[in-house]
Amino acid sequence: MAQYNKGIATHNTLLKVAKNLFYDQGYEATTTRQIAKESGVNLGLIKYHFASKGNIALEIYSEIREVFCSQVTSKEQPINQRILIDSAIEFVLCFNSPNYLRFLVEIFRESKIQHLFQSRILSIDGISHRDDATYKLHSVAFSAMKPSLLAYAATEEGKKIDHKQYILYYMNQQINAYHLTDDPDMAEKCYAYLQKYYLNIVDNFTPVIIPIQE
Repeated sequence: MAQYNKGIATHNTLLKVAKNLFYDQGYEATTTRQIAKESGVNLGLIKYHFASKGNIALEIYSEIREVFCSQVTSKEQPINQRILIDSAIEFVLCFNSPNYLRFLVEIFRESKIQHLFQSRILSIDGISHRDDATYKLHSVAFSAMKPSLLAYAATEEGKKIDHKQYILYYMNQQINAYHLTDDPDMAEKCYAYLQKYYLNIVDNFTPVIIPIQE
């Protein structure tokens, strides 16, 4: 039991240090050697606990997605609305947190993260599976579209476009690709729902979810 608890503590320490470094200086600028040194552990323990730097990022990313998805969307909402709102949350987070934007754009170059995003889309309930090939191609396209749009939004030219337009564009692409609804105002309704919250990610990838009083 003591050995198990020590292993959990080491895992959590490595994760905490990695979060700080990824947030402060970026994913690509951080090395596993640096994470190990600042954690006060042997470099080999990173391979033991995570296998790679990409897997550390994967755990951080998955944790963030789960926190915001579980606390912002509701099971009482129709599935198509939950799909759209969940996918749009990351845009809001990136627009509010430049550090998270940098992290997201950098980690999406990792095949592990791309595969996670694609599998997340493929596992969504409520989307037609009538054409498996088309369905899989949509998952590949959307996994590339989001980081590309976000990276462009950070450029001087991209900053000239209102943030709302990025979010509506992405949601409407999903609606059209997956035939999610016949309601022409669905994207606008989902966007309006997101305005009920202040969403951000601050130091050490700490989630901030604050309901806004109407």
